[in-house]
Amino acid sequence: MSFLPSKQPIVQSTPYNPVETRNTWRTGFFSRLPWGGISALIGAVLCAAASAAILLASDGKVNDWRLQPTVYLAITSALSSILVHYALSVGVSYSWWRKAMKEGTTVNDLHRYWEYGNSLWSATLAGKHFNLVALATIMASITPVSGPLIQRASSVVAQELNRNISMTVNMSPELPSGFTGIISGRGHLVAVLTSNFSSVMRDYNNKASTNMSNTGCEGICSAVIQGAGLAMNCSQRTIPFDLSSGSPSQLNFNETKVFSSNFSYSESNPDSIQLNVQYKATTDCVGDLVVSTCLLRAAVVEYPVVFRNDSVTLNPNSSITDDKLKRYLKVDPNRTIGGTTLGGIALALNNRFLSVAASRFTGAVGPYTLETNGSLATEYVATADDKAAYNAANNCNITFFDPIADLVAVTREIMFRTAIRAANASTIQKVQATEVAIRTVYRSHYLFLGLSILVTMLGVVFVAPIFGGWWHLGRGMSMSPIETAKAFSAPLLKGHDSNAGTKGILEEVGTKDLRYGEVVRVNGGGIRGDVYIPPDTPNTTRTLEMANPAWVRAPQEGSRYSG
Repeated sequence: MSFLPSKQPIVQSTPYNPVETRNTWRTGFFSRLPWGGISALIGAVLCAAASAAILLASDGKVNDWRLQPTVYLAITSALSSILVHYALSVGVSYSWWRKAMKEGTTVNDLHRYWEYGNSLWSATLAGKHFNLVALATIMASITPVSGPLIQRASSVVAQELNRNISMTVNMSPELPSGFTGIISGRGHLVAVLTSNFSSVMRDYNNKASTNMSNTGCEGICSAVIQGAGLAMNCSQRTIPFDLSSGSPSQLNFNETKVFSSNFSYSESNPDSIQLNVQYKATTDCVGDLVVSTCLLRAAVVEYPVVFRNDSVTLNPNSSITDDKLKRYLKVDPNRTIGGTTLGGIALALNNRFLSVAASRFTGAVGPYTLETNGSLATEYVATADDKAAYNAANNCNITFFDPIADLVAVTREIMFRTAIRAANASTIQKVQATEVAIRTVYRSHYLFLGLSILVTMLGVVFVAPIFGGWWHLGRGMSMSPIETAKAFSAPLLKGHDSNAGTKGILEEVGTKDLRYGEVVRVNGGGIRGDVYIPPDTPNTTRTLEMANPAWVRAPQEGSRYSG
C-alpha cells in the first residue's frame, strides 16, 4: 500500500441527475389494497372457524378418526398464529410508510414504528409513545397462546353409545319331542334326564353363561327374541290350621304341613307343569295356610334379553309376566316308555325344590317338634324373633316367606336355557336390538374453544387497524432495507426511479457490488480502499457506509467516524 500521490483518482460528490420516470404514483382503495395482509387476517379467522367445525364434528363421535382432532386443532392454531404474525409484518410496513408521509414526522417516529413492530419488549415498554403498532404487536404476540387452549378443547372419554342394530339369533320356538327326560315303568314316571337337558342343568347349577355366536352384538344389546317358554296362570286359596295345645290335631299326634313345595307333572297332561306351594304366613297358632297353585303351560313367548357380546341372559329387570305370549303349544303325550318333552324339567325342579316342613305333637317332654325335608323349607323360614329362633314349647311363631316368585324365575330361566340348547340351523331369526357399547369418543370442551378463538380474534382485531390509510400509498411498499435506503436517498441508489418498489430497484441495481465499511475522503474526494492514508493526513474524513467495494476498507479498531 502506497501513500496518496498527487494524481491519485478520487470520487467527487455525485450530483443528482433525475432519470426518466417509469412508475406512476397511483393511489386507490382497491388498487393499493394489501391483499397479502388482509388475506392473512381472513385466513386466521377461517382457521378459528375450522377449529370450531372440527370440535363440533368430533364431539361425541367414536374414536376412529385417522388423526385425532387435537392434531387438526394444532395445525389450525399454528397456522392462524403464523397468519396473524404475517399480517402484522405487512401492516407494520404500511403503517411505517403512512407515518413517513405525514407532516411533522421525525426520524424518532419512524424508528419507533419499526422497533415496536419488530420487538415485543420495545412495544411493551413504549410508555408515552405507545401507539397502534405497539398494541398490534402485543396482541399478535399472544396469539400462540391459542395453541394449548385449543388442544385442551378436545379429549377422549369412555362413553355408552346407543344405536339400533340387526342381530342374528338362534333359539328354538318349541322343544323337540322327548327333549328333556325319559319315562320308565308302568306308571309312566319320569326317571332320568336326557343328555341334552342334563347338560342344561349342569350349566345352570354351575352358573355357566349361555352363548350365541355371530350375533352381531359388539357391546351390550337389549332385544326381544322368540322361543319356547311357559305361560303362567296362578291361583291362591287358604286352608285352616290349628297348632294350639289341646287341639284335636295335636292331641292325636297328627302333623300340620306348615310349608310344602313341589312340581307335579303327568303324561296325561303333557303340555303343562304345575307348581304347588303351601306355607304358614302368620305367627298365630290358629289361622289359615296359604295355598298357591301355578299352572305353567308350554308356549311360544317373546323373551326380553340382554346380550353381552355373544353371551345372552334374560333381562335382569324382567319376570315371567314380561314374557309376551305368542301362542300355546300342543305337546303330544307319550303313552309308552320313552322320551318326554316337559317331564324332565319337572323332574329337575323337584329334585331341587321338593320340600316339606311339618309340625306335630310329640308328647309331654318337648311336646312339639318341627321336621323338615328338603332345603327350600329351611331357606324360606322366618320367626317372629330371630334371636329366639324356634321355641319347642311354642312353635306358633314359625312363619315362611312366599317362594312362588323365585321358583317361577328359576323355572323360566331353565326353560330359556333349554330353548337355546334345542336350537338348530332351521331356528335362526333376525331381531332388532338396541346396542349399548362402551366406546372411546371425542368430547369437545367449548370453554377452551371460546378462549382460543378470543385470543386469535384479539390479534386479528388489533392488527387490522394498522393497515389504515393504505389507499393513500401510490405503490406497493415494504420494509426492505433497499427500498428504505432508496427513500433516504442513499448515494449508491441515486440515479434510479424513486417510485420503484423493491422489485423495481433490484432490477436496476441488484447486480451492483457493494460493501459496508470505512470510506476515507481527503478534501471531499474518496480514496480507493487499497491506498494507505496516514492518520495525520489533513482534511481527512472517515465514515462507515455502504459503497462501491473499491472505495471501502475494513473498519479500524479504535477509530472514530464522522457522519
